Amino acid sequence: VFEGFSDLKQNHDIDDKSITNIIKGYQTQADGYLNPIYTNFMLMSSFDYNSEIDVNILGHIFEQSLTDLEELQSTPVLPRKERKAKKKRKEEGIYYTPDYITDYICRNTIIPYLSKTNKNTTDGLLDEYTNGELDDLSKKINKIKILDLTCGSGAFLKQAFKILIEIHKLIKLRRKSIENAEKIEETKVDLEKVDGYLREKTFAPVNTEIKLNVVSNNIYGVDKNVESIGITKLSLFLEVAAIDAKLPDLQNNIKEGNSLIGNLEGKLENKKSEEIKVLDWSKDFKEVFDQGGFDIVVGNPPYIKHESIKEERPYLEGNFEVYDGLADLYCYFYERALNLLKDGGILGFITSNKWMETKYGLNLRKYLKDYFIEGFVNFFELKVFQDVSAEPAILIIKKIKDINKRVKTALINNLDFDSFNQYIQDNAFTFNQEILDDNKWNISETAMDANKILKKMKKESIELRDYIGEAIFRRGLMTGKTDVYVINEQQYNEIVGKDIKSKDLIKPLINGVDIHKYSYEFTGRFIIVTKIGTNLDEYEAVKDYLLAFKTDLKNRHSGSKGDKWFELRKCAYYDEFEKPKIVYIRTAKKHKFALDLKNGYLISNCFFINSEDKYLLAYLNSDLFEFYKINSFVAFGDAKSKGRCKLDGNKMEKVPIIPISKIQQKKIDGFVVQIIKKKSLFLIERQSFLSFIVDLYKIPKLSQKLEKFWSLNSTDFLDEIKKKKKLSIKELKELSDFFLDTIGEKINPLIKEIEALEKKINEFIFDIYDINKEEEEFIEKFLKK
Repeated sequence: VFEGFSDLKQNHDIDDKSITNIIKGYQTQADGYLNPIYTNFMLMSSFDYNSEIDVNILGHIFEQSLTDLEELQSTPVLPRKERKAKKKRKEEGIYYTPDYITDYICRNTIIPYLSKTNKNTTDGLLDEYTNGELDDLSKKINKIKILDLTCGSGAFLKQAFKILIEIHKLIKLRRKSIENAEKIEETKVDLEKVDGYLREKTFAPVNTEIKLNVVSNNIYGVDKNVESIGITKLSLFLEVAAIDAKLPDLQNNIKEGNSLIGNLEGKLENKKSEEIKVLDWSKDFKEVFDQGGFDIVVGNPPYIKHESIKEERPYLEGNFEVYDGLADLYCYFYERALNLLKDGGILGFITSNKWMETKYGLNLRKYLKDYFIEGFVNFFELKVFQDVSAEPAILIIKKIKDINKRVKTALINNLDFDSFNQYIQDNAFTFNQEILDDNKWNISETAMDANKILKKMKKESIELRDYIGEAIFRRGLMTGKTDVYVINEQQYNEIVGKDIKSKDLIKPLINGVDIHKYSYEFTGRFIIVTKIGTNLDEYEAVKDYLLAFKTDLKNRHSGSKGDKWFELRKCAYYDEFEKPKIVYIRTAKKHKFALDLKNGYLISNCFFINSEDKYLLAYLNSDLFEFYKINSFVAFGDAKSKGRCKLDGNKMEKVPIIPISKIQQKKIDGFVVQIIKKKSLFLIERQSFLSFIVDLYKIPKLSQKLEKFWSLNSTDFLDEIKKKKKLSIKELKELSDFFLDTIGEKINPLIKEIEALEKKINEFIFDIYDINKEEEEFIEKFLKK
C-alpha cells in the first residue's frame, strides 16, 4: 500500500506533507467515525507477511471487508446508527468460524466416513488398513466428494483439504516404510502433536499433482455471494500453488448460487431461477449426482432470523418437511444437506441449538430423529463467534435409518482449552438415541435415567390445563413504561393524601423477586391501573402524577397502550387479579410459587393461575416438578447449571399432574396450610431484622449475603456489615448479640420446621407419582449438582 503512495509521489512530484494529508483524508468520515478503508489498512498491517501466510488471514479480512464495501458503496454517508443497519453481511448471519470448530467437524465427518470402524483420527484410520489394503484407502480418498453449502471464505473446505492431504502423507509414509523397512530409522520422521493428533511435519511431502487432484476432485462449495466464491477459490489456489504448476479450474467445483432456494427436481420457473441464482444440483454437479450425491456436507449455515425471510417463506413451506413459520433459516439447511448426501454420507454442521427445544424446531427434530446421530457438542451460551451470541451446537449425522445406536456427546462449559479435540475426548459421554422425543431433545449424561422418570410421571397423569379446568394461566400487566406506572409507598401516600379516590386506581403489586415458595413478601410497591375507559378527570392526583410523563406515555409502543395516552393496553381479565391465585415469576433460575389471597397485581414478568388449589401449589414447589422443569422446559443456556427457564402459560398447561383423592387432598392441604403460616412468619422475622439494622445503622443498601443473613455465621455477618458501615467495638458487640439471638430463637426454629414440612410434601408428591427410593435419590443428587 505504502509503496503505491511512494510511486504516486515520484510520478506526480507530490511531497510528504501531501501524502500525509491524503491518508488523513481517508482516516475519518463525515460523521467522525473511522473510515473502513483505514480500518482494513490497520487490519492488514497487523499480520506478519514475512512469515508464511495462512489463508485464514484472507478469511478474517474478507468477513470485515464485505461489510465495509457495502458501506462505502452506499451514499450519502449515514449517521452511525443507520450505518449499523447497513451492515448487511452480519445481518445475513455470516460469521467467521474458529479453526478448532472447522477442524473438529471435518475430522469427525471425513475420517469416520473413510474408516471401517468409525475412527476419527488419521493414524487410527491408517491402523485399520493392512499394507495390502492401502490402495483401497487411496481409491476411497480419491472418490470422496465434500461440500460446503455456504462456503463463505472457504474455512471448512480448506480444512477438509488439509485433512485429506494429511491422510495422503501418512499413506506415502507407510508405503515408504514398506519399501525400505530396514532404513526406517534413517528417515528422520518428525511428528508433532497438534490438537491431539499426530501430524507429519517434514517427511513424505505430498506432490503438487496430489494436491491438485484433491482440490479438483474432492472439494466443492456454493455461496450466494460472488466475493465469497472468489475468496474461496483464492484460498484453495494458495494451498496448491507451486512453481511451474498450472492452477486448477474450479468453475465446476466452487459455484455461485442459492444452495437453499432451489431443488433437485427443478420446479422453479427459469426466470425466477435466474433471479435468485438457483442451482440445478443434478446438472450443476452432474459428476457428483451420477454417483448418488455427496459423501460429506460440512458448514456453518447463516444465522438469519425468521423475520428476515418473509419472501422465501412460501417456497420453504412448499418444499421442506421441516418448515415452520417461526423457524430461522439455518433449520432448512439440515434438510437440504441430507437430501444432497448419498446413503451413508455424513453431515457436520454448527448452528444455533435453539431448534432442540423450541416449538419451531419440532418438525426438524422429527426429521433428524430418523437418522443416526453420530455426535453432538453443545456450547450453550458460550461465545464461540466473536460478534454474535448464537448459542451454538455441533451436530454430526450419518444418512442411515438407524437410531438404535449410542450418540457421542460433549457439553462445553468453558472455552479455556489447549486442544478442543482433547477436551472432547476427556469429557465425552454417550446416550441411546432412542430416548430423544419430539417435545424436547434432552441431551445430558443423566438423560436416560431422567427420561425414565419423566415417562413415569406422564403414565397416570393428565395435562395441567385439564386438571385446573376453567382456571387458566394469565400473564401480568404490560405497561410499556413500568417505571412510571409502578410507584413506591411514599409516592402512594402522597397521591392518596391528595385524593382518597385515587385508591380505586392504585393496586398493591407483587414484585417477581419477592415471590417465595408458598408465600410472598409485600415490599410497598403499587401499580396504577388505568384501564381503557378510565375517566382520568375524576382522579386529579393520579392525573397530575401521570401528566409529568405524558410524552413518554404517548410514545409507548402501540401494543403496550390503550386508546388514550394514559391508558394501559386492553386486558380482559382485570377482575382475576382481585381473586385468590397462585403467582410465579416467568423467567428464573429456580422458580417459586406462592398463594395470593390479598388481591395483588402483577406485571408482565410474572404469571398467575386463578386457583387456590393447595395440592397444585405443593406440586409446583416440589423437587419433582423442579426436576421435570429442568428436563422439559426451554432454557437460556444450560438449564441445569444456569437454570433460566421460561414458564410460559402455553407450556405450563401441558405439565403432567396426577389427580388425587379427597383423603389425599385433605392431607396435603394440612401440610400446605402449615407451611404457608411458617413461611409467612419467617418472612416477617426476616424483614423485621433487616429493617432494624438498616434503620439503626443507616445502611444504604444491603448486599446479597446480608439479604440471606441466616446462612452466615456471626463473624461473616459482621464482616459484611463492616463493608457497609464503620461501627464501634461496642456497636459490633451489640449487633452480634442481636444477630445470634434472632438466629437462635426465631429464624433457625422456623427454618427447621419449614424444612421438615417440605420433606413431608416432597415425600407425598413422590408417593403420588410412584417414585421409588432409588429414583428419589437420583432426583436429589441431580438437583444438588
